[in-house]
Amino acid sequence: MLIAFDAIAVPGKDTILHTKISALYYLLHPFRNKFIIEYFLGTKMIGMTKTSIGKLSSISYNFKAPGIYRIDVILKNGGKVKMKSTAGVFCSDMKRPALISDIDHTIADISWPGLLLLPNRYICPFCDAPGVLETIYKQYDIIYLTRREDLLLDKTRRWLSKNAFPLGPVFMWDFWSEPLRAEKYKTKVIRRLKRRWNHIVLGIGDKQSDINAYVKNGLRSILISRNKSRVKGASAVVQGWKEIGDLVLQCSGK
Repeated sequence: MLIAFDAIAVPGKDTILHTKISALYYLLHPFRNKFIIEYFLGTKMIGMTKTSIGKLSSISYNFKAPGIYRIDVILKNGGKVKMKSTAGVFCSDMKRPALISDIDHTIADISWPGLLLLPNRYICPFCDAPGVLETIYKQYDIIYLTRREDLLLDKTRRWLSKNAFPLGPVFMWDFWSEPLRAEKYKTKVIRRLKRRWNHIVLGIGDKQSDINAYVKNGLRSILISRNKSRVKGASAVVQGWKEIGDLVLQCSGK
């Protein structure tokens, strides 16, 4: 399986694009270990690397203007195309704020066991989440951050698209290289994201670990708690997405 990771970018600055061949591919093709990965922006090849299973392949590219860029990634072995994948690069001029949203139990009514067993058509979004986030998207850049394993990246992207969520980069957890604890993992990722996008101001989640990660990075935080239980540090506690929409748009002056 070829995993092409989303990225955030700033116009005129080099952006690192990452791709990985899942270790699961080795189980199917144990005697193949040397690969070429080609990166395309439209029909233009913007980079090529040699890699092996389980290792990150990376290139650098400078995106000149704000926008959403589709990067097609092709895996070759022995000159033959073996797999393809696509990543999104979200290039912002940072003239408007950005927010981070968790996925499971925040916008998706699902947890790990169900996620692994159920196809996307059986996974429901929480009431009003797609519409409220679409309205917020008119004022904010949106990032999706989850502790789902990165093997589920394509499934997650398809689910977001199928349920009409606004476009945004999706950042996933890697069992082999990231901290096991959700709070430590998310704190680390948000810190890295803020070095590139310093206009991230808000995080939305459903757990104490989400709130802690947001607070440690200086973000305002909104906790979704459908039984109104409170956690330490949350800027606001709500029961649903309509309340979130009111709070976020009110803060942006709308």
